[in-house]
Amino acid sequence: MIVVSRFAAKWLLMLGLVSAVLVVVVGTPVEMEGNDEVDPLVAATRAQDWEEVKRLMSLQPHARSDLAGALDAGLLLASAGANRNDVLFLLLDTHNVDPNLRVPGGDQKTALMAAIQSSNFDGAERLLESGAEPDLLDSANWTALHYAAKNGDAGITRRLATLVDARAVTIDGNTALHYAAQYRNPGAIFALCESANPKPNVNAHNELSQTPLRLGCCDNIGVIGVLLEKCRADPDETDYLNRTPLHYAAKEGAFEAVKQLVLAGANPSIVDDMTQTARIIAKKENHGEMAKYLRNAEKQYMASKTTTLPTTTTTTSLAPFVDYIPEEEVEEDPEEETEDDLEEPEEDQEEAEMSHHVKPDSKPRDHSENRVEPKKNKKKKEEELYNWIQYFAPFLFG
Repeated sequence: MIVVSRFAAKWLLMLGLVSAVLVVVVGTPVEMEGNDEVDPLVAATRAQDWEEVKRLMSLQPHARSDLAGALDAGLLLASAGANRNDVLFLLLDTHNVDPNLRVPGGDQKTALMAAIQSSNFDGAERLLESGAEPDLLDSANWTALHYAAKNGDAGITRRLATLVDARAVTIDGNTALHYAAQYRNPGAIFALCESANPKPNVNAHNELSQTPLRLGCCDNIGVIGVLLEKCRADPDETDYLNRTPLHYAAKEGAFEAVKQLVLAGANPSIVDDMTQTARIIAKKENHGEMAKYLRNAEKQYMASKTTTLPTTTTTTSLAPFVDYIPEEEVEEDPEEETEDDLEEPEEDQEEAEMSHHVKPDSKPRDHSENRVEPKKNKKKKEEELYNWIQYFAPFLFG
């Protein structure tokens, strides 16, 4: 056993010396796993040693490493995302690399997406000029326009809005407008609503039933203003809790946002699934001044919506007839009315009887003729009420 151990140690030592000689003389590193050689350009790419990458790429084809391995390692994506346009342009212009190449097995992000995400707009523009497709999807169904809207640059967003369908949604149901609102980018919102063709659905709901206005309603006046005025968002659009942006602004104590929503026509009287208005929520959150403001807003909103209903011959309630027992109908000829009758209305019949007033042109009433027994009089009135209701029932419920 001792002889074998010494023999094995001897060969291991020799193998280590040979590897060291290869590194020094040949300059080729050795991969630890499986003893596979690693291409220098791949190693430089993984280390993001951009100067070494440039040096290796500038060598003649017969002297430099093949680009395939480096590109598989993400050289194009990494250079775009690291704002190394010197390397990126070298890949696109000198080596004619496909701008739509992606790292195998990764998140399927393109170099264009990486450039936009890192605000490398010069690199993004060069990629577009070289044939990058802006409507390609990554593993989460994001397009380059989604990245631009999240980043917030109005210029690149406007550029991409003419190339990509602004209605495209991610796996979470978000449009580019959702991300522009969520990340407080009014410039990107304006660009989307102005330049996109077809126009984005400003009231679209994501998987959480949120609209762009709901996502941006609480802490950015610019976002709310652009969504309401430029994009014509509906301030009363509700989510799965039947809450409007006004409910959420009230909950967060965003007083300026509340005022802006109210001035834009938001209905402060809408109740959520818990029968709460925005005012009730504000009161619960101890936003006293806001609650007072919303109370006045509710009154003003209801007053602005109140209209005079036209007079009709039917009614939806029997209440007016329950307390009314008709007496003998007397047909009056309108031609017999005099000017005195129009100028001085007659006294109420009951008041006239109470004061024993007798009109000069009328005969004294003989009350004995109208005197009936109480039970008969009550029965007669009930019959008259029944006939009255039966007559009007077809008009009321027919």
